[in-house]
Parts: sequence; C-alpha cells; structure tokens
Amino acid sequence: MAVLNPRQEAILHAVVEEHIQTGQPVGSRTLSRAPGGLGLSPASIRNVMSDLEAIGLLAAPHTSAGRIPTDLGLRYFVDSLMTLTPVAETQLTRLQQALGHFGWNVQESMGEVGRQLSALSGGASIVSAPRSDDRVFHQLEFVRLSSERLLMVLVSRSGLVENRMLINREGWSQSDLDTMARRLNERFSGRTLIEIRQELLLELSADKQRIDDLTEALIGISDHERGLFLEGSSQLLEYPELSDPARLRSLLGAIEDRRRLASLLEDAIVAPGVKIFIGREHPVAESLGISAICAPYSVQGKVMGAVAVIGPARLDFPRVVPIVDATAKLLGAFMTQIQGGESGTTRKP
Repeated sequence: MAVLNPRQEAILHAVVEEHIQTGQPVGSRTLSRAPGGLGLSPASIRNVMSDLEAIGLLAAPHTSAGRIPTDLGLRYFVDSLMTLTPVAETQLTRLQQALGHFGWNVQESMGEVGRQLSALSGGASIVSAPRSDDRVFHQLEFVRLSSERLLMVLVSRSGLVENRMLINREGWSQSDLDTMARRLNERFSGRTLIEIRQELLLELSADKQRIDDLTEALIGISDHERGLFLEGSSQLLEYPELSDPARLRSLLGAIEDRRRLASLLEDAIVAPGVKIFIGREHPVAESLGISAICAPYSVQGKVMGAVAVIGPARLDFPRVVPIVDATAKLLGAFMTQIQGGESGTTRKP
C-alpha cells in the first residue's frame, strides 16, 4: 500500500469521516467548509483527491463530483489514521446487564447481548455460543410442548442451561420423555459432552436404528452452526446503500445462512484481538458488500466463540471496534465464571 504524505492523509481522513457519517460522496467544497477545516482551498483539496483516486484510495461515482473511499482507502484509514472512541460507562453497563439478566441460560444470554450489541453499534450482530465440548453434563430434561414439538433442556454441572427445540416425530408422551431423560441422565451424568458425543457416534455407526431423534440431538448439541445468534438485521434498513429492495432481500437471505456466518467467525478467531474485514478482504464480506468487525472471546487462553457486527462498508469503525472488543471481553469473563462452576469452584448466584 502506498505511503501518504501528511496532506494526503489529512484529506483521506476527512473524506472517510464524512462518508461514514453521511454515506454520500464527499466534495472538495464540503471539506474546505468543514468546522476546524483543513486550511486548504477547494482547488487544492480537489488536486489531492485526484491523487488519492489515482492510487486507488478514493473513487468517483458516476453521478457525483464527490469522492467515496474504496475498500483500500478504508483499510488505510483503519490501519493508519483511525482514533478509537472509548466505550462509555453506560454502554458497558448495558452489556453487563444483558449477560446477567438471564442467569446462566446460554441461549437467552447470548441473544440478549447480541441485541444490545446491535443497538449500540448500529449494525447487525452475530454471537456464537460457547463451544460446548468440554462442558460437564449434569442432567437433561425433555418437555412435550405439543403433539409435534419438544423442548430439550441441557444443564451442565456449572448450572449453564442450553435449550433446543425438537420435532416429536415419534409422538412421545411426557411419560415416555421422562423415562428416556432418566436413562440418559443415569448413563451420562458427570461426563463431558465430547465424551458423550464420541460414544454415541460409535453406536450410531454400529447400529443406526438404536439411535432415536432425542439421542441424536445430544450428538448435535455442539454443532457450531446452530449456536449462532443473529440480531438487529433491521438496523441495515437505516443505510441508504443497503436499502434497495432487491439488494436488501439478497443481503438478508445471505446473512440468514448460518454456514456462511460461521465461516466468517471461524476466520476471525485464528488469532487474538479484533479483526476487521472490509469488502473484498473476505469472501463472505465481499459477496454481501459489507464490512465486518469481529473478536473472539476466550477462557484461560482457549477460544470459546466470537462476536461480530456487520454493516455497510462504511461502518463507524472508530466507535464500533471498541464496542465489539468490550463485548468479547465481557463474554470471556462471563464464560470464565461458568468454567469455574464446571471445575467445582464456587460460582456467583
């Protein structure tokens, strides 16, 4: 990437900041009149903007005399020019309350923190549930909701609760479900989910008829794609560049594809810290025409999952990056408490 001189950096910074706020092409006259301006004439600014366009950091839409930052220009801004906005105490409090509101029910907690992350960031949020392989199984309960639907409630030794909706294909009664739950509890209580999964998979390969839908649900409890919580898709309607009906339908359909979202988060957890994908830098971001800000959360150095905010290419990086980072750290602290419960240490009520 080209190295810019101070004047070029100042004008690129100003264009990106203005474009983040308005979503519109930015003209030289707008920059020359900006509060605390650049101290340059519109003609001087135009010349520098032309230079930035020539090296691929700005682009000129056909219908406007102004410029917008390219993906490369946004990357230069993020890497070299951006000043992060600290997370406000009120924002941290909202995130902390979201995690504490539902105790240790993982689905409810992840969903609520995702809703708050979306509201605070102005984008759609993705939260992956913690990897469950190392959790210690305590007990299982099946609840017959109707003739066609069941609820599976899995409680780990720490008190962490995970729910899953199932189809009652066999027409089991509540008495049948209680009997099966009791047998599974007697067999597996005190063992880790990865041990349970491996044992059941061996049985499934030996005699598939012996594994019913309920037992198969235990095998899939650590399925990472199912453990994704997407919140705030409606926030994307607020961005004019995403609100074209055809594009919006395509975008919303694509982000509902859990497999694609899982791949985005998996690529974000290969190293610690916040990752920013801008457009063509990632296949998923490029195909959707978006930017994504992602961060893993960890317990004792082991990655458990990730959080992300997605939105238009012009996401408010200086403001949203610290919010995503703070959310990941709070989730890590939340899961550390649960890990303490798994180890038999005293946990908070």
